[in-house]
Parts: sequence; structure tokens; C-alpha cells
Amino acid sequence: RLQVPESVEAAMNTTPVALITHALAYVGPAACAALLGAGYRLHADDAGFADPAVAASWRAAHPGASTSALADPAALVPATLAAHGRLDVLVSNDAHPAVHRPILDGDPAALRETLAVLVEGPYRLMRAGAAQLVQQGGGSIVFITSCRTALPMAGGAIPDMARAAANALLRSLAIELAPAGIPVNAIAPNFYASEAYFPHARFVEN
Repeated sequence: RLQVPESVEAAMNTTPVALITHALAYVGPAACAALLGAGYRLHADDAGFADPAVAASWRAAHPGASTSALADPAALVPATLAAHGRLDVLVSNDAHPAVHRPILDGDPAALRETLAVLVEGPYRLMRAGAAQLVQQGGGSIVFITSCRTALPMAGGAIPDMARAAANALLRSLAIELAPAGIPVNAIAPNFYASEAYFPHARFVEN
């Protein structure tokens, strides 16, 4: 076993740890930089980290962070605890391509895929995350959602429905977890400067 100096080990035990989903997408890159800059240790999950080269390159650019590419959102909590020994902040940064099409040309398969990522995934993550935070006596939860539900767009029924459901989930959790002293908040951007809204190849290179 690697021998860690007691002073370093003590610092690791007291340094807060954040878990973030979809670390390479949406608000992920900026959120990771902000969390590390604020002194957090970080566990970042993204499907892109299934490529060992991508994961290694990302970790090299984010010293002290750990990565995973887990298909089961509930598995992220034990993965974070295994990597860092604690969990203080849970950031549900859920990203999925927005499918825009008229309801008369609707696609039930696209609806199921969107709800699986933006609603079912966060719900399963919160089941595991909330249980851990309640058991340990504290922590905080942040959802990265969208304000698109305040300004719905024609043809946007599928992403509007999904984001509205996620917003409802966090409001319910905020009430449910308040007695345990666990704040649940949302950051709801729109037209955020990211690949999701402004693909580099279209808006920068072209």
C-alpha cells in the first residue's frame, strides 16, 4: 500500500469532495474548473472516459481528480467514496442533445432516450446520493437544468418535458431534504456557451 504522510492524509480526509456527471458536456468543463479552483477534490463521470486515453489526458489536466464512465448513475456514489473517502457536493450536470420536431412528427423513441438521461438518470443518482448525504449528516446537491421551460419553443416538446420534470424533481427534493440540512439548488442556463448550444465547428471554425 502506498504510504502517505500523515499530514497529507489528514488534509485529504478534510478536503471536501464533489461528484459531477457528464463532466465533458454542457456546464461540465466550467464546473470542474470552478470546483477544483475552490479547493474541492473531484470525481468526474462521463461516457467519454470509457476511452482510457481521454480519461488519462483529462486527469493529467485536472490533478487530483478521478474519473469513471459508469452506465449506472447509482454506482457513482460508491465510486466516489472509493476514490476519495467522502462525498460533500453532488452536481447533476445532465446533458443530452435536444430533439426539436413538431408534435405531428413526434418520435417516441427520442422521448424515451431523453427522459432516460435527463429524468431517470438524475432520479437514480439522487436515490443513492441523498441516502449517503443523509446518513453522513450533511452535504449539498446542485442540479444543472435549463430555463427553457420558462420560454418554450415550437417543436421543443421533448426537451421541454424533460427539463420540466428535472426541475420538479429538484423542487421536491429541496423540500424533502431540508429537514436533514441538505440544500438542493439549481442552475438553469439557456443558450450556454458550450458544444450543446454553439458547436465549435459551426460557430468558431466556420
